[in-house]
Amino acid sequence: MPQETEKTALFRLQGILESLRGGLVEDHSKVAAGLAEIVVELGANPDLSRYHSLAQELVRAVVREIETPIRQEIAKRLSRETAISREIAKILANDQIEVAWPILESCANLHDEDLVEISINQSPRHRLAIAQRKAFNELVSAALVCFSERDIVEAVLRNPGAKISTATFEQICALAKRHPELQDPLVRRPALPLLVAFGMLEWVVEALQVLKYDINGAKQEALKT
Repeated sequence: MPQETEKTALFRLQGILESLRGGLVEDHSKVAAGLAEIVVELGANPDLSRYHSLAQELVRAVVREIETPIRQEIAKRLSRETAISREIAKILANDQIEVAWPILESCANLHDEDLVEISINQSPRHRLAIAQRKAFNELVSAALVCFSERDIVEAVLRNPGAKISTATFEQICALAKRHPELQDPLVRRPALPLLVAFGMLEWVVEALQVLKYDINGAKQEALKT
């Protein structure tokens, strides 16, 4: 990369460092936007990896200190970029949901084990954001479903990129028996295990038995009158 561009990158980073030393709250928004921009730009050029690492360290250092709306802007800017580290992605993903959502939904730098950890330790809305990802493995699905939250279970079922184990399907099947609104997305799920399908047949038999009992009871009551 031309030397002048390298000098420009260093100059911009030095300017951000000076702003941080000044501790001026009104500069936070500008600093945050500048850092996000530099992380993306430098990450695309391997010749400037040392500056890229420094920019990421600055993001990691300041992201905990700045106001929520500014953290939201950083998260939106970085959510679809591969030029951010896994560490920064995890910091943003564990933030309050207004910040975390775009990272949880779109960031490719989060590993499946990160998604499992966040699913277990964060809020239902964090889990709902993860359920919107294009793809995730069986362990992530299990972590999302284990809380038996109907909207999240439905989101997992309706996500074609979600891999679901037979054990998780069985848990969903038991939940769907109590909550009929989950039965339609469950029935429509591709590659539904036979064991789960047979389990749903039991619902039909039980429902028919209840219906038969109700009809017979109604007939007996009608005869009494």
